[in-house]
Amino acid sequence: MNVELIHFTPRGEELVEWAGRICYRSHHRMTGDPSKFIEGIVSRGHESVIEHWRALFFVRATEGELLDLLSSVPLLRFSRREKDFLLSGNARMFRQARGPLAEGMRKLLSGASPLLFGNGGNPLQSREPPNEKIVNEWSYFLPAELTGAELSLHGAATFYFKGVSRALTHQLVRHRMASYSQASQRYCNEENFEVVVPPSVEEKGALPLFCRAIAGIRENYRELKESGLKAEDARYLLPNATSSEIAVSMTFEHWANFLALRCDSHAQWEIRNVAHLVKGLLHERLPQSF
Repeated sequence: MNVELIHFTPRGEELVEWAGRICYRSHHRMTGDPSKFIEGIVSRGHESVIEHWRALFFVRATEGELLDLLSSVPLLRFSRREKDFLLSGNARMFRQARGPLAEGMRKLLSGASPLLFGNGGNPLQSREPPNEKIVNEWSYFLPAELTGAELSLHGAATFYFKGVSRALTHQLVRHRMASYSQASQRYCNEENFEVVVPPSVEEKGALPLFCRAIAGIRENYRELKESGLKAEDARYLLPNATSSEIAVSMTFEHWANFLALRCDSHAQWEIRNVAHLVKGLLHERLPQSF
Protein backbone atom coordinates (compact mmCIF):
# COMPACT_ATOMS: atom_id res chain seq x y z
CA MET A 1 0.00 0.00 0.00
CA ASN A 2 1.33 3.44 -0.96
CA VAL A 3 -0.37 6.83 -0.62
CA GLU A 4 0.88 10.11 -2.10
CA LEU A 5 -0.78 13.49 -1.56
CA ILE A 6 -0.74 15.33 -4.91
CA HIS A 7 -2.84 18.43 -4.44
CA PHE A 8 -5.04 20.20 -1.89
CA THR A 9 -7.14 23.36 -1.96
CA PRO A 10 -4.94 26.48 -2.01
CA ARG A 11 -5.53 28.62 1.10
CA GLY A 12 -8.08 26.01 2.05
CA GLU A 13 -8.37 26.81 5.76
CA GLU A 14 -9.03 30.43 4.89
CA LEU A 15 -11.69 29.30 2.41
CA VAL A 16 -13.35 27.20 5.12
CA GLU A 17 -13.53 30.17 7.50
CA TRP A 18 -14.75 32.52 4.80
CA ALA A 19 -17.48 30.13 3.63
CA GLY A 20 -18.52 29.42 7.20
CA ARG A 21 -18.81 33.11 8.02
CA ILE A 22 -21.33 33.51 5.19
CA CYS A 23 -23.74 31.66 7.48
CA TYR A 24 -23.42 34.36 10.15
CA ARG A 25 -22.57 37.36 7.91
CA SER A 26 -19.49 37.85 10.07
CA HIS A 27 -16.67 38.40 7.55
CA HIS A 28 -15.78 41.59 9.42
CA ARG A 29 -14.52 39.37 12.26
CA MET A 30 -11.85 37.64 10.16
CA THR A 31 -8.40 38.30 11.63
CA GLY A 32 -6.16 36.33 9.29
CA ASP A 33 -5.99 33.37 11.69
CA PRO A 34 -8.85 30.91 11.03
CA SER A 35 -7.97 28.56 13.88
CA LYS A 36 -10.48 29.79 16.49
CA PHE A 37 -13.39 29.83 14.04
CA ILE A 38 -12.64 26.41 12.53
CA GLU A 39 -12.03 24.73 15.88
CA GLY A 40 -15.27 26.19 17.23
CA ILE A 41 -17.48 25.26 14.31
CA VAL A 42 -16.08 21.73 14.01
CA SER A 43 -16.41 21.13 17.76
CA ARG A 44 -20.13 21.95 17.42
CA GLY A 45 -20.50 19.39 14.65
CA HIS A 46 -21.07 21.91 11.86
CA GLU A 47 -18.74 20.13 9.45
CA SER A 48 -20.58 21.09 6.27
CA VAL A 49 -18.30 24.15 5.91
CA ILE A 50 -15.16 22.02 5.69
CA GLU A 51 -16.55 20.33 2.59
CA HIS A 52 -15.22 23.25 0.51
CA TRP A 53 -11.65 21.97 1.20
CA ARG A 54 -10.49 19.17 -1.13
CA ALA A 55 -7.49 16.89 -1.63
CA LEU A 56 -6.25 14.50 -4.33
CA PHE A 57 -4.13 11.37 -3.82
CA PHE A 58 -2.26 8.81 -5.87
CA VAL A 59 -3.02 5.47 -4.24
CA ARG A 60 -1.38 2.12 -4.90
CA ALA A 61 -3.44 -0.48 -3.09
CA THR A 62 -5.32 -3.70 -3.62
CA GLU A 63 -8.93 -3.51 -4.73
CA GLY A 64 -9.89 -4.93 -1.35
CA GLU A 65 -8.12 -2.09 0.49
CA LEU A 66 -9.78 0.44 -1.80
CA LEU A 67 -13.20 -1.13 -1.29
CA ASP A 68 -12.73 -0.97 2.50
CA LEU A 69 -12.10 2.76 2.17
CA LEU A 70 -14.99 3.41 -0.20
CA SER A 71 -17.41 1.40 1.93
CA SER A 72 -16.81 3.85 4.79
CA VAL A 73 -17.25 6.95 2.57
CA PRO A 74 -18.98 6.00 -0.71
CA LEU A 75 -18.88 9.56 -2.11
CA LEU A 76 -15.09 9.67 -2.50
CA ARG A 77 -14.17 10.10 -6.18
CA PHE A 78 -11.79 7.57 -7.71
CA SER A 79 -10.42 6.55 -11.10
CA ARG A 80 -7.78 4.08 -12.29
CA ARG A 81 -4.44 5.13 -13.75
CA GLU A 82 -2.49 2.03 -14.84
CA LYS A 83 -1.67 0.21 -11.57
CA ASP A 84 -2.59 3.15 -9.38
CA PHE A 85 -5.79 4.91 -8.40
CA LEU A 86 -6.54 8.61 -8.27
CA LEU A 87 -8.73 9.41 -5.30
CA SER A 88 -10.21 12.76 -4.28
CA GLY A 89 -12.71 14.10 -1.80
CA ASN A 90 -13.43 16.85 0.67
CA ALA A 91 -12.14 17.28 4.21
CA ARG A 92 -15.30 15.94 5.80
CA MET A 93 -15.01 12.71 3.80
CA PHE A 94 -11.37 12.17 4.76
CA ARG A 95 -12.14 12.85 8.44
CA GLN A 96 -14.91 10.23 8.37
CA ALA A 97 -13.07 7.59 6.31
CA ARG A 98 -12.00 4.36 8.02
CA GLY A 99 -9.30 1.76 7.43
CA PRO A 100 -5.53 1.65 6.85
CA LEU A 101 -5.72 3.76 3.68
CA ALA A 102 -7.67 6.46 5.50
CA GLU A 103 -5.13 6.58 8.32
CA GLY A 104 -2.29 7.03 5.83
CA MET A 105 -4.17 9.82 4.08
CA ARG A 106 -4.93 11.69 7.28
CA LYS A 107 -1.29 11.51 8.31
CA LEU A 108 -0.34 13.30 5.08
CA LEU A 109 -3.27 15.71 5.37
CA SER A 110 -2.16 16.79 8.85
CA GLY A 111 0.72 18.59 7.14
CA ALA A 112 -1.52 20.11 4.46
CA SER A 113 -4.15 21.36 6.93
CA PRO A 114 -3.11 21.24 10.58
CA LEU A 115 -6.41 22.76 11.69
CA LEU A 116 -8.53 20.07 10.04
CA PHE A 117 -6.26 17.05 10.49
CA GLY A 118 -3.70 17.98 13.15
CA ASN A 119 -3.13 20.16 16.18
CA GLY A 120 -3.34 23.86 15.46
CA GLY A 121 -2.03 25.80 12.51
CA ASN A 122 -0.16 28.84 11.31
CA PRO A 123 -1.96 32.17 10.77
CA LEU A 124 -2.94 32.92 7.18
CA GLN A 125 -3.12 36.27 5.45
CA SER A 126 -6.72 37.49 5.47
CA ARG A 127 -8.61 38.08 2.27
CA GLU A 128 -11.42 40.50 1.61
CA PRO A 129 -14.76 39.04 0.55
CA PRO A 130 -15.46 39.17 -3.20
CA ASN A 131 -17.03 42.28 -4.65
CA GLU A 132 -20.71 42.95 -5.18
CA LYS A 133 -21.19 40.95 -8.40
CA ILE A 134 -23.90 38.30 -8.22
CA VAL A 135 -21.47 35.47 -9.03
CA ASN A 136 -17.83 35.48 -7.96
CA GLU A 137 -15.04 32.96 -8.35
CA TRP A 138 -13.55 32.07 -5.01
CA SER A 139 -11.47 28.91 -5.33
CA TYR A 140 -10.43 26.40 -7.99
CA PHE A 141 -9.17 22.88 -7.31
CA LEU A 142 -7.01 22.33 -10.42
CA PRO A 143 -4.32 19.66 -9.99
CA ALA A 144 -1.74 20.27 -12.72
CA GLU A 145 -1.34 16.52 -13.19
CA LEU A 146 -4.91 16.09 -14.46
CA THR A 147 -6.52 16.74 -17.82
CA GLY A 148 -9.64 15.67 -19.66
CA ALA A 149 -11.88 13.14 -17.94
CA GLU A 150 -9.68 12.97 -14.82
CA LEU A 151 -9.91 16.73 -14.33
CA SER A 152 -13.68 16.62 -14.77
CA LEU A 153 -13.97 13.87 -12.16
CA HIS A 154 -11.53 15.20 -9.54
CA GLY A 155 -11.25 18.95 -10.25
CA ALA A 156 -13.64 21.38 -8.57
CA ALA A 157 -14.60 25.02 -8.18
CA THR A 158 -16.19 27.11 -5.44
CA PHE A 159 -18.40 30.05 -6.37
CA TYR A 160 -19.99 32.72 -4.21
CA PHE A 161 -23.51 33.89 -5.10
CA LYS A 162 -24.70 37.12 -3.52
CA GLY A 163 -27.92 39.05 -4.01
CA VAL A 164 -29.85 35.97 -5.11
CA SER A 165 -33.29 35.10 -3.80
CA ARG A 166 -34.27 32.33 -1.46
CA ALA A 167 -36.40 31.07 -4.36
CA LEU A 168 -33.15 30.53 -6.27
CA THR A 169 -31.27 28.86 -3.41
CA HIS A 170 -34.17 26.46 -2.83
CA GLN A 171 -33.66 25.30 -6.42
CA LEU A 172 -29.89 25.32 -6.13
CA VAL A 173 -29.67 22.94 -3.17
CA ARG A 174 -31.58 20.32 -5.15
CA HIS A 175 -28.21 19.70 -6.84
CA ARG A 176 -27.23 17.23 -4.14
CA MET A 177 -23.65 16.46 -5.21
CA ALA A 178 -22.44 19.82 -3.95
CA SER A 179 -21.37 21.54 -0.74
CA TYR A 180 -23.16 24.68 0.44
CA SER A 181 -22.70 27.40 3.06
CA GLN A 182 -25.59 29.87 3.13
CA ALA A 183 -26.49 32.93 5.18
CA SER A 184 -28.62 31.65 8.03
CA GLN A 185 -31.94 33.33 8.76
CA ARG A 186 -31.77 31.69 12.18
CA TYR A 187 -28.61 33.54 13.22
CA CYS A 188 -28.77 36.68 11.06
CA ASN A 189 -31.06 39.61 11.79
CA GLU A 190 -33.31 40.11 8.76
CA GLU A 191 -35.09 43.28 9.92
CA ASN A 192 -33.84 45.19 6.87
CA PHE A 193 -33.86 42.30 4.42
CA GLU A 194 -33.37 43.08 0.73
CA VAL A 195 -35.44 41.41 -1.98
CA VAL A 196 -35.06 40.21 -5.56
CA VAL A 197 -37.89 41.53 -7.72
CA PRO A 198 -38.89 39.43 -10.75
CA PRO A 199 -38.87 41.52 -13.96
CA SER A 200 -42.45 40.43 -14.65
CA VAL A 201 -43.65 42.29 -11.54
CA GLU A 202 -42.76 45.64 -13.09
CA GLU A 203 -43.79 44.53 -16.58
CA LYS A 204 -47.30 43.78 -15.31
CA GLY A 205 -47.52 47.06 -13.40
CA ALA A 206 -47.57 45.22 -10.08
CA LEU A 207 -44.50 46.84 -8.51
CA PRO A 208 -46.44 49.10 -6.08
CA LEU A 209 -48.41 46.10 -4.80
CA PHE A 210 -45.23 44.03 -4.48
CA CYS A 211 -43.44 46.80 -2.57
CA ARG A 212 -46.38 47.30 -0.19
CA ALA A 213 -46.44 43.61 0.59
CA ILE A 214 -42.68 43.55 1.31
CA ALA A 215 -42.92 46.68 3.48
CA GLY A 216 -45.68 45.00 5.50
CA ILE A 217 -43.61 41.88 6.02
CA ARG A 218 -40.61 43.95 7.15
CA GLU A 219 -42.74 45.79 9.70
CA ASN A 220 -44.38 42.59 10.96
CA TYR A 221 -40.97 40.90 11.25
CA ARG A 222 -39.69 43.80 13.37
CA GLU A 223 -42.78 43.63 15.59
CA LEU A 224 -42.33 39.90 16.11
CA LYS A 225 -38.68 40.44 17.09
CA GLU A 226 -39.63 43.30 19.43
CA SER A 227 -42.20 41.04 21.08
CA GLY A 228 -39.38 38.73 22.11
CA LEU A 229 -39.67 36.15 19.34
CA LYS A 230 -36.33 34.68 18.30
CA ALA A 231 -35.07 35.16 14.73
CA GLU A 232 -35.36 31.41 14.15
CA ASP A 233 -39.14 31.71 14.58
CA ALA A 234 -39.69 35.21 13.15
CA ARG A 235 -38.05 34.03 9.90
CA TYR A 236 -41.16 31.96 9.09
CA LEU A 237 -42.67 35.23 7.91
CA LEU A 238 -39.95 35.97 5.34
CA PRO A 239 -40.75 35.63 1.61
CA ASN A 240 -39.00 33.65 -1.12
CA ALA A 241 -37.93 37.01 -2.55
CA THR A 242 -35.57 37.60 0.42
CA SER A 243 -32.02 38.22 -0.80
CA SER A 244 -29.41 35.69 0.33
CA GLU A 245 -25.77 34.71 -0.19
CA ILE A 246 -24.28 31.25 -0.56
CA ALA A 247 -20.96 29.51 -1.30
CA VAL A 248 -21.22 26.49 -3.62
CA SER A 249 -18.55 23.85 -4.29
CA MET A 250 -18.88 21.15 -6.96
CA THR A 251 -16.61 19.00 -9.09
CA PHE A 252 -16.42 20.07 -12.72
CA GLU A 253 -18.48 17.05 -13.69
CA HIS A 254 -21.32 18.25 -11.47
CA TRP A 255 -20.95 21.88 -12.55
CA ALA A 256 -21.40 20.63 -16.13
CA ASN A 257 -24.60 18.86 -15.07
CA PHE A 258 -25.82 22.01 -13.32
CA LEU A 259 -25.17 24.08 -16.45
CA ALA A 260 -26.91 21.58 -18.73
CA LEU A 261 -30.05 21.79 -16.61
CA ARG A 262 -30.05 25.45 -15.61
CA CYS A 263 -28.86 27.11 -18.83
CA ASP A 264 -31.79 25.51 -20.61
CA SER A 265 -34.51 27.87 -21.82
CA HIS A 266 -37.05 26.03 -19.64
CA ALA A 267 -35.16 26.83 -16.43
CA GLN A 268 -36.52 29.52 -14.11
CA TRP A 269 -35.21 32.96 -15.13
CA GLU A 270 -33.10 33.80 -12.06
CA ILE A 271 -31.20 30.53 -11.76
CA ARG A 272 -30.79 30.51 -15.56
CA ASN A 273 -29.13 33.95 -15.41
CA VAL A 274 -26.81 32.75 -12.64
CA ALA A 275 -25.97 29.58 -14.57
CA HIS A 276 -24.90 31.62 -17.60
CA LEU A 277 -22.64 33.76 -15.39
CA VAL A 278 -21.05 30.61 -13.95
CA LYS A 279 -20.62 29.16 -17.42
CA GLY A 280 -18.81 32.29 -18.58
CA LEU A 281 -16.38 32.17 -15.65
CA LEU A 282 -15.69 28.46 -16.10
CA HIS A 283 -15.13 28.98 -19.83
CA GLU A 284 -12.51 31.65 -19.09
CA ARG A 285 -10.59 29.27 -16.83
CA LEU A 286 -11.26 25.98 -18.68
CA PRO A 287 -12.23 26.72 -22.29
CA GLN A 288 -11.53 23.12 -23.32
CA SER A 289 -14.18 21.85 -20.88
CA PHE A 290 -16.76 24.64 -20.78
